[in-house]
Amino acid sequence: MIGLKLRTTTNTTFSKKMKWRIVLEPDRETGEWAVWCPELPGCTSAGLTEQEALENIREAIALYLQPDDLELSAGAVIEEVSV
Repeated sequence: MIGLKLRTTTNTTFSKKMKWRIVLEPDRETGEWAVWCPELPGCTSAGLTEQEALENIREAIALYLQPDDLELSAGAVIEEVSV
Protein backbone atom coordinates (compact mmCIF):
# COMPACT_ATOMS: atom_id res chain seq x y z
CA MET A 1 0.00 0.00 0.00
CA ILE A 2 1.82 3.03 -1.22
CA GLY A 3 1.42 6.13 0.91
CA LEU A 4 -0.14 4.35 3.88
CA LYS A 5 1.39 5.34 7.18
CA LEU A 6 0.86 3.12 10.18
CA ARG A 7 1.36 4.58 13.62
CA THR A 8 0.56 1.76 15.98
CA THR A 9 2.06 0.39 19.12
CA THR A 10 3.28 -3.16 19.47
CA ASN A 11 0.64 -3.95 22.11
CA THR A 12 -2.86 -3.27 20.81
CA THR A 13 -4.75 -5.00 23.62
CA PHE A 14 -6.21 -3.31 26.67
CA SER A 15 -4.09 -3.73 29.76
CA LYS A 16 -6.92 -2.86 32.14
CA LYS A 17 -10.48 -4.07 32.30
CA MET A 18 -13.10 -1.46 31.58
CA LYS A 19 -16.32 -1.17 33.56
CA TRP A 20 -19.65 -0.76 31.76
CA ARG A 21 -23.11 -0.06 33.11
CA ILE A 22 -25.67 -2.68 32.20
CA VAL A 23 -29.41 -2.93 32.70
CA LEU A 24 -30.99 -6.27 33.68
CA GLU A 25 -34.75 -6.72 33.44
CA PRO A 26 -36.87 -9.82 33.96
CA ASP A 27 -39.24 -10.69 31.12
CA ARG A 28 -42.59 -11.38 32.81
CA GLU A 29 -43.85 -13.46 29.89
CA THR A 30 -40.88 -15.81 29.48
CA GLY A 31 -39.22 -15.61 32.90
CA GLU A 32 -35.88 -14.91 31.19
CA TRP A 33 -33.61 -11.92 31.77
CA ALA A 34 -33.01 -9.19 29.18
CA VAL A 35 -29.76 -7.22 29.49
CA TRP A 36 -28.16 -4.33 27.60
CA CYS A 37 -25.41 -1.75 27.85
CA PRO A 38 -26.77 1.82 27.52
CA GLU A 39 -23.41 3.26 26.36
CA LEU A 40 -23.09 0.76 23.50
CA PRO A 41 -26.14 1.13 21.21
CA GLY A 42 -27.46 -2.23 20.05
CA CYS A 43 -25.36 -4.21 22.52
CA THR A 44 -27.99 -6.49 24.03
CA SER A 45 -28.32 -10.05 25.24
CA ALA A 46 -30.47 -12.30 27.40
CA GLY A 47 -30.32 -15.39 29.57
CA LEU A 48 -32.48 -17.94 31.31
CA THR A 49 -31.09 -16.74 34.65
CA GLU A 50 -29.64 -13.45 35.85
CA GLN A 51 -26.17 -15.05 36.00
CA GLU A 52 -26.44 -16.38 32.44
CA ALA A 53 -27.57 -12.95 31.21
CA LEU A 54 -24.52 -11.36 32.90
CA GLU A 55 -22.16 -13.85 31.25
CA ASN A 56 -23.83 -13.29 27.89
CA ILE A 57 -23.60 -9.48 28.06
CA ARG A 58 -19.89 -9.72 28.93
CA GLU A 59 -19.38 -11.70 25.72
CA ALA A 60 -21.60 -9.30 23.75
CA ILE A 61 -19.61 -6.27 24.98
CA ALA A 62 -16.29 -7.93 24.10
CA LEU A 63 -17.56 -8.69 20.59
CA TYR A 64 -19.00 -5.19 20.21
CA LEU A 65 -15.62 -3.64 21.04
CA GLN A 66 -13.55 -5.76 18.63
CA PRO A 67 -12.11 -3.59 15.87
CA ASP A 68 -13.37 -4.13 12.33
CA ASP A 69 -11.11 -4.54 9.31
CA LEU A 70 -10.69 -1.25 7.47
CA GLU A 71 -10.24 -0.47 3.80
CA LEU A 72 -8.07 2.63 3.70
CA SER A 73 -7.38 5.05 0.91
CA ALA A 74 -3.86 6.04 -0.12
CA GLY A 75 -2.37 8.51 2.36
CA ALA A 76 -4.57 7.37 5.24
CA VAL A 77 -2.99 7.32 8.69
CA ILE A 78 -3.94 4.90 11.46
CA GLU A 79 -3.50 6.21 14.99
CA GLU A 80 -4.36 4.80 18.39
CA VAL A 81 -5.58 6.80 21.37
CA SER A 82 -5.97 5.88 25.01
CA VAL A 83 -9.02 7.03 26.90
